[in-house]
Amino acid sequence: SPRRRAPPPPRAADDDAAPAVPSPPISSPRDDDVLPDSLTDALAQAAAATAAAIGGGARRATVELQLPEFWDAASGAVFAEAGDQARFWKLTRRFAEELGTALGPGSRVRALYPDAGTAAMLAAQWGDATFSMGAVSDRTPFSPDDDAVLLAAPDPPSLAAAVRVADLAAGGDGGIGA
Repeated sequence: SPRRRAPPPPRAADDDAAPAVPSPPISSPRDDDVLPDSLTDALAQAAAATAAAIGGGARRATVELQLPEFWDAASGAVFAEAGDQARFWKLTRRFAEELGTALGPGSRVRALYPDAGTAAMLAAQWGDATFSMGAVSDRTPFSPDDDAVLLAAPDPPSLAAAVRVADLAAGGDGGIGA
């Protein structure tokens, strides 16, 4: 769309008046001005938006990073190249740490991975992580003191546990006693 300019100010009646200085163009941001420049920027924007939702009282939020090279709608996770899964887990770490930063100092973020083996492996690899880790199948998957609970890429076998955790995190009973 063409940029619009403000109309020039009225000119003085006499010819000796100084010429009017044109105003800068008036325009709204372009559609692509709000898009992130990189995957790192996308994770930071997603974390900031999630923190704003939590700050606004949201009990649940869905954050999806669409990475077609890692995901197939029909079959789920597709890690075709060696190291793809490790790169994917690193994205979950970056998001969890960005979310902790966006929530502010002292915030508690917990990432829940599809199984205990993955959670233990990542906890051992990331000893310096600024968030805690667990599995969706843990008996106590999160603490009431946690400010945010992330379900980090649940897979089909962990879906039922992920739904239970989401319900518990939102204040439901998660089917306990039912």
